[in-house]
Amino acid sequence: MAPLPGLASIWAAARRRAGRSRERDVLARTFFARFFENDVTGRGGDLRNSFFWMIAFLAAPGAAIPVLMVFDWEGIAMAGGADALRIASRADKVFYLGFAMVASGLISAVTWSSLLLDRRDSLVLGVLPVSGGRIVRAKLTALCASIVAVAIGTHALAAVSFGFFLASRNTLSFTAAGIVAHLVAACCASACVLFAVVALQGVLFAALGPRRFTAASPWLQSIVVAVMLIGMVLLPLVSTSTVDTLAGSGNAVRPWILETPPLWFLGLYEVVLGTGDPLMHQLNLRAIGALLGAGLLTIVVYPIAYRRLVSNIVEMSALSAGHGWAARAIEWIVALVSRDSVTRASSQFFLMAIRRSTRHRLTVAMAAGVTVAMISPTLFRWMPRLTTLPDVPSIDLLALPLEVILFLLVGLRVAAALPADLDAGWMPNSIGIRAAPMRAGLWRTMFVAVVVPVSLATALIY
Repeated sequence: MAPLPGLASIWAAARRRAGRSRERDVLARTFFARFFENDVTGRGGDLRNSFFWMIAFLAAPGAAIPVLMVFDWEGIAMAGGADALRIASRADKVFYLGFAMVASGLISAVTWSSLLLDRRDSLVLGVLPVSGGRIVRAKLTALCASIVAVAIGTHALAAVSFGFFLASRNTLSFTAAGIVAHLVAACCASACVLFAVVALQGVLFAALGPRRFTAASPWLQSIVVAVMLIGMVLLPLVSTSTVDTLAGSGNAVRPWILETPPLWFLGLYEVVLGTGDPLMHQLNLRAIGALLGAGLLTIVVYPIAYRRLVSNIVEMSALSAGHGWAARAIEWIVALVSRDSVTRASSQFFLMAIRRSTRHRLTVAMAAGVTVAMISPTLFRWMPRLTTLPDVPSIDLLALPLEVILFLLVGLRVAAALPADLDAGWMPNSIGIRAAPMRAGLWRTMFVAVVVPVSLATALIY
């Protein structure tokens, strides 16, 4: 009978471990669901399904590219054999890998509020008998599961398509290897971008604290969108230069493209497919280093960010409308819009919705990102020669302020069309507010916030 107390303690410890495991699983499933039901996609079934439709939309180009290229690829295979096709197709592989990274960056912008533990998570879970370490592990588990789900859902069909069509005049084992290589490289490229965005959020959250990070988050979101769109603009140039640059000869040799992430993951692609090229192995090491670095940094900063959130949760409050430079800017714009109370109320509601609503901030951030991406070629061309601008400005310089005004106004107009709260939509009609002054508030706000500053900046520069 002596061993019985020992067996009882072992049984109790096993039950505690099982309870903790079930608790972690419940938390992970909840966090995983929130990845697809954040403030942007909403909690309704229709909006949540639109997220999955977006994944399907991003998966379509990868499946279509090999179909569109089949005649070109077949001609290359007939003329030069399977090796020539493998070399020539590197440009198309780089284009797809770059597209995968841009798409993942845009997905991270859509799911921005779900990537880190936020104030609401801490308020809800902080009162429960759940340790912070368990919460962080559950969130990291859900994050990794969501990244895997998004990556496989986006690239699985493209992997089959690329692997099948690029195996022309080759063996069945090469087809299987091509499918695996494409899936591994594309999924790792997407995961690298998503982990990098999460790590960037975590570092800034830990450095700035919850309050300052909340204020800086829209700007960071805009920067991420702008970088992704600039990458999309540069992607055709990188793709068309790939073959000549890797060969070291030709008219399109641009060594700087070897420093771009799509080329790194092309190295991973070729190494998994099987190659003895030392340059490909070097690029593969860069890809693995970037992925592991982003993943490890995410794991390191996650508990730090959560500890910073918990330590500041008591003193942290929602941003007040009466403090800060953003609030003063809103007051200044509203004062300039009109003296009519309804028009001013419409203007203030619109600006506060952009400031407080994640959905509206994302729309404005994407508009700002598109604006930066569209004007970057002109800026890169003229930036070194700002002191020697021509007496008669060229067309691209004259079009620059018009482009900025156009894209920003379109973004604000889309944000104005998004509902801030569907449940409160009956209020303006019930108190008899006329539509004309409300629309005037929106249009005048856009004019004061976009057209006036851009025009003044243009007058000062030119």
